[in-house]
Amino acid sequence: MGLALAGAAFAGLGVQLSAASSLENNCGVERLCPPEFDAEGTYRREQIGHGLFLGFGIASIAGLGAGITGIVLALNEEPNRSAPALHIAPVVSSEHAGAQLRVRF
Repeated sequence: MGLALAGAAFAGLGVQLSAASSLENNCGVERLCPPEFDAEGTYRREQIGHGLFLGFGIASIAGLGAGITGIVLALNEEPNRSAPALHIAPVVSSEHAGAQLRVRF
């Protein structure tokens, strides 16, 4: 999940850089644009790309951190042989609800 979010973050960065390049080529560093150029739409695209880059970038860091933490904890966990062989746990999120079934052999 973290890698997919990182990909989306870099897509947002691409949108931002493309719009910034278009603004610089058509309007110069001062961003004084000719009347026939859609500066407002291009500037809006630049700002949206920046927001996507930041939002998805932060989410990807959190996702990668959670995934790495889960893997490390799972690898370091010693099996508890006194735990039940069958465990059912509820799962609830903002998108779905259900049950998780865990079986130990």
